[in-house]
Amino acid sequence: MRLNTRQIRCLMVAAACGKLKHRSWLLDAMTVCSDYTNEIEYGDTMVKVDSDIQLEKLKYPGIERGDVVRVNRRFVGIVITDENDLLTLSIINESNKACFLSDDVFEASKSDTSVLTGPILSEEWHDTSVGRFIWNIITLQYPFDWKIYAYQNKRFTPDFLVGLVRDKVLKKEVTVDQFTSFMDHVYFIGHITELSVPSMTVKSLETDPNVAEVKRKFIEEHKDQMDDPLVIQQLEKVLISMDKEYLKDDPSLVFFTGLGSKSFDVQRKKMFLTVGGIPSFGTDAGKMTFIPNALVEGWTKEAFPSIVNEVRKGSYDRGIETAKGGAETKLVMRAFQDATVSELDCGTKRTIAVDCSVYDGRKFIGRTIQVGSEDVVITEENLAKYVTGKVIRLYSPLTCATKDNFCYKCCGVKAQDLNAKRLGIQTVKLTSKFLMISMKNMHGTALKVKNYELENIIL
Repeated sequence: MRLNTRQIRCLMVAAACGKLKHRSWLLDAMTVCSDYTNEIEYGDTMVKVDSDIQLEKLKYPGIERGDVVRVNRRFVGIVITDENDLLTLSIINESNKACFLSDDVFEASKSDTSVLTGPILSEEWHDTSVGRFIWNIITLQYPFDWKIYAYQNKRFTPDFLVGLVRDKVLKKEVTVDQFTSFMDHVYFIGHITELSVPSMTVKSLETDPNVAEVKRKFIEEHKDQMDDPLVIQQLEKVLISMDKEYLKDDPSLVFFTGLGSKSFDVQRKKMFLTVGGIPSFGTDAGKMTFIPNALVEGWTKEAFPSIVNEVRKGSYDRGIETAKGGAETKLVMRAFQDATVSELDCGTKRTIAVDCSVYDGRKFIGRTIQVGSEDVVITEENLAKYVTGKVIRLYSPLTCATKDNFCYKCCGVKAQDLNAKRLGIQTVKLTSKFLMISMKNMHGTALKVKNYELENIIL
């Protein structure tokens, strides 16, 4: 739905008054409640939607500008002015409807946003959603006193938020107190999941009704090949695509997408589509057992041992392999405990080639590359010019010429900005990755097939 002028004004006033960082306000404004924080009785029988009413402050103590108020248990609105001992309450809806919904859209004029201040008043934020507006206000305006960030009219992801704040921190444009406040506000979002994460809908409790027939036909056509991982993966891919298409327009898709690939490739697949291929747990490693039934269809006696063995394998990996990962971490720490960055530039011209059409170039922001006869530090601004889709010549600790240690040019300017000299702790990222893989096995695994070119593996 598109917000009207009254709704936009109320939303802007609430944002300017700091109301959006209060869970109770968000629930009052964006859900239908049995009881509201502010309930009043108003004798005027002319109260109606899209009207303003005047409240005497002395008669309604505790109510202030920006508050959500329900009137006569029938209408809901927001206080937009506080002048001359009178409050102006703007009636938005009947109380069986929310004032706003996260996916409501609006386009605000300068007069609508006149109560706001700072760089947020850029031209890029027009025609946005209520959800994005709330994210902007809570994470980018309240922590930084409206002074630093323009409006970001795009989907907020962890990587996007980290990228916005990281560069400001490294450039010392953000104080420690501001960063702490930012983190507090980001974590606050997790306490309003009923608004930001629609995790359950009627549609999410089932899948495409055609899945059973498609699965039956596929198994019949490939009945002699259902122990082949390539064939099993082919069936799973078809069924998962049907499931995603089924939820395409459902609000729960935001939740499942946010969880990552496992939500469809493991959880929903096993629950509604098929348990699929299960690797053997024992001496016959590499053998695959196919379980056609999904969990909603029930376990068969024949499938029971394989399903239980998968659970055992996950538990084993979490225990034994986790211990192995911890041992490797200690080994790496001992090996690199004396590794330090001891100079700015070792003077080397040796680099390594990295194909950024294969690897994500953003991972190299802050690193130095060789461009012709010049050295260039990769930034957000020059990423497209020098990196995206190109083969870059990257300075690396592998080619560093500093005697016994490393230099900042080869390690990256991030290390220099953070004054990081001891590198031992950085190497733990490698062993931590192995450790995390083993721990994740306990939560289910997905069957994936990947093509490799032998010459690239050997080289």
